Amino acid sequence: MNENSTKVKLPADKSDMKSIVTAVLKVANVLQVPSAEENKFLFAARTLATQTLVLISVDTKNGAAKLTTNCEKMVIGAMLMKDVKGSLEG
Repeated sequence: MNENSTKVKLPADKSDMKSIVTAVLKVANVLQVPSAEENKFLFAARTLATQTLVLISVDTKNGAAKLTTNCEKMVIGAMLMKDVKGSLEG
């Protein structure tokens, strides 16, 4: 799997749990997966056409987040990371 990661500065109004989950779900049709860590949000999905697995994780700390996408297809992972980052920042 290819992994893409970036840091995201969260606005004050998007630093709570509900806002982060809503921002990710607005961009991608994914399912939230339970996480053992309090400040880590995990999402998983499959693409429709090729059934490629997609994994997204958002790890939040002090008003910032580390966004990581994992996907077998490099282009899908990079595009998804860019779109989710824009949704979290905006």
